[in-house]
Amino acid sequence: MGDAEPQTYDAWAERLAREYAAKRSRGAGTRSRQRAPEREEAGKEKEKLESEHRRYLERAHRRQEERARSHKEQYERACTDVFERASAGSRPLTYGDIPWPMPGGTVEEMVAVILHGAERSDPGTYRRYLRGQQAMWHPDRFTQRCGDRLAQGDRQRILDTVTALSQALNKLANSTR
Repeated sequence: MGDAEPQTYDAWAERLAREYAAKRSRGAGTRSRQRAPEREEAGKEKEKLESEHRRYLERAHRRQEERARSHKEQYERACTDVFERASAGSRPLTYGDIPWPMPGGTVEEMVAVILHGAERSDPGTYRRYLRGQQAMWHPDRFTQRCGDRLAQGDRQRILDTVTALSQALNKLANSTR
């Protein structure tokens, strides 16, 4: 080594860069071959997790749909029981006795229950259904049908909720025109 001509700093840096690049290119092939099974296994694991996630979402959607259908059926049965029940001899209706679409829920949740399963693809059928619900929850019609049976302590709260529900249904009906 004593005979070799001394290298400049730039030449030395270039030589190191070339040697490093050559060494990395030789080792890259073996590393990628070693990691290929790991990558394949990771890909299979990812597919399995994605499949499980899709099944979970499908089950959650089905449960949500079943709950909504159940709320709708309970709502319709309660409407029949309360609104078609004879007023003679029946006890006063409290807030909890009214067949709210979603007992304890917001007006938006009540409207969602009312509209669950409504066929929106046929505009005529959808509008007829909405008109029926508007008539059921119109404050004047509601008062005619149940006003004399409302418990005095809950009367104002009931009528306020009926009015809010009626307004939400009217707004929805106006938006479908």
